[in-house]
Amino acid sequence: MYSKLRALACTKRGYRGRQYTTQEKEFKWKSQSNNNPRFYSRFSDYEISPWTVAAFGVAFSIPLGILIKKLCNGTNIVIASTRSEPKFHLKSLPFGTRELEPWISEDTVITHYDKHHRGYVNKLNSLLENQGEVGSLEGIVMREKKGDIFNMAAQVYNHDFYWDSMSPRGGGRPSGEIARMIDESFGSFEEFQKQFHDLSISHFGSGWTWLTYDPSLKILKILTTHDAKTPLTKGLHPILVCDIWEHAYYLDVRNEKGKYINRWWNVVNWSFANENLSKAKSFK
Repeated sequence: MYSKLRALACTKRGYRGRQYTTQEKEFKWKSQSNNNPRFYSRFSDYEISPWTVAAFGVAFSIPLGILIKKLCNGTNIVIASTRSEPKFHLKSLPFGTRELEPWISEDTVITHYDKHHRGYVNKLNSLLENQGEVGSLEGIVMREKKGDIFNMAAQVYNHDFYWDSMSPRGGGRPSGEIARMIDESFGSFEEFQKQFHDLSISHFGSGWTWLTYDPSLKILKILTTHDAKTPLTKGLHPILVCDIWEHAYYLDVRNEKGKYINRWWNVVNWSFANENLSKAKSFK
């Protein structure tokens, strides 16, 4: 059978009335007058067409498959991957992509989450691929302090916290302990909103606006951080965060950051803020 395939698929060199040079016997593709590519091998006296490859592939793959099946005797074979399991996975959104509308559009949520947030997770996993146990995101942030790994880990942490800081059932005035602490730390809710808004607007470049708890003074503080930086490295406990990178709002309001901040107040997750405040005050 193989001799017939060879006869059908191959033609003797010089068949078209000329001899081939040594250089032409190297591995390469050529086109004949009928535009069919031919593959020339330095180890053979034959020119072999792509049909040869297909014919021999079928001829050998069938008996080889039968042989493997007999050797395995029905046993399932698992081929282990050399690629390590990702250290971190993209956290699911705590709401549907449309649920923050009309304040934050579905387009913004999808782009922000599936492009930017996912990109940070993928880059972090790539940087950590050959490392052993790395611990939690918070641990990496506190340990690294700066550099590529810090930037990726902090951005993943910050985005996780950002999505949790919003809720379709959020907005309005806070209640519970967070409301009491806001009045105690800023004088009133309105004054807190004004300071938060003004700091966000005056922040130059990319970053984040945070409501934090200072355990040493036992009060709430507002601060902005540049790029990937977080309050964790300053000894402060995050309570809420607003992403003021341009990709968080540009699709909706272009460069009107103030408009975005005003909309953001309608989705603030005060329940999440109360949970974080409770944890921060009980932290030892």
